[in-house]
Amino acid sequence: MGNQTSSESNIRPLDTEQRVARNLDEAMGNDEIADRAGTEIVLSDGLSMENSPNSPQNLANNELSRYDGEVFVQINKTNTQIERSDGQINGHQFNALQLTRCQVSILDHCSSIMIEKCQDCDFVLSAVSETIFARECINCRFIMVCCQFKCRECSNCDFFLHNKRESVVELSRSIRFGCAEIAYKKLYSHMEQAKIPICNNRWTSVHDLTPGEGNYTLASGEHLVIPHFRVRNSMIPFIYQRNFNTIYFSLSVNQIHWKKLIEVSKNTKIVNLYQEEGYQDIQCHIEYDSTENLRSLFGRVPYQLIIQ
Repeated sequence: MGNQTSSESNIRPLDTEQRVARNLDEAMGNDEIADRAGTEIVLSDGLSMENSPNSPQNLANNELSRYDGEVFVQINKTNTQIERSDGQINGHQFNALQLTRCQVSILDHCSSIMIEKCQDCDFVLSAVSETIFARECINCRFIMVCCQFKCRECSNCDFFLHNKRESVVELSRSIRFGCAEIAYKKLYSHMEQAKIPICNNRWTSVHDLTPGEGNYTLASGEHLVIPHFRVRNSMIPFIYQRNFNTIYFSLSVNQIHWKKLIEVSKNTKIVNLYQEEGYQDIQCHIEYDSTENLRSLFGRVPYQLIIQ
């Protein structure tokens, strides 16, 4: 089956997507998802979402004549290319449920994103000011820019992240975490709106709520290639997991030189790159052979070695 494209533009909802998401959550909780037309949801009161007073259609008729629920909710799609670009989500929520072999690109500022029961899909999600939550996903690949990532009951998935806070894993197996590589025109604007620092990435910090070990691995130094979203020159730093058997130099660089740090990260191993809120200096650990050669690495950009 050939790929289809699902993309709408210039949609400006108010807060109605929150109601749609609430209805979606109710439907998920009852696990009563109908197959008619591939999108109908049966709510707990027996009404379909289409006939419910809070349905996207009725909300559109009664409140927002230009509102289209499919901009924010995608359900029961197969072999479909789903794209959202600057201004379409506009700080609201996006939800995807029961997608199979789909290619999804959400390149806009979002409040949160929920991905549930998807299989054999590729996702590029940026930038999310709160949480991306993946549940019951199988054989999926993700590139994400977000505040925090959480997953539950996922298996055989790749999660490559640029995230501000520690990830949380529960009841998942055979999953990998790595450093995201991403580039598109509005990336920095969306990260600023979502309050995601360019030089803060905690992809190596994972809290597993499931007893035991071996549920996830860290794919340090690996590059995730998603065919529908190839990245030639990533616009964010590439960060490695720290190897405590290797010597690193700790240093700080003023935030005005953040682009230099992105450049340096492509030529040597940087770990623990972070900038504390309210401070102008960016701190990091760099694997290098000598302090003398560090000078050639940074050129004219000043930096300060931190003695530990």
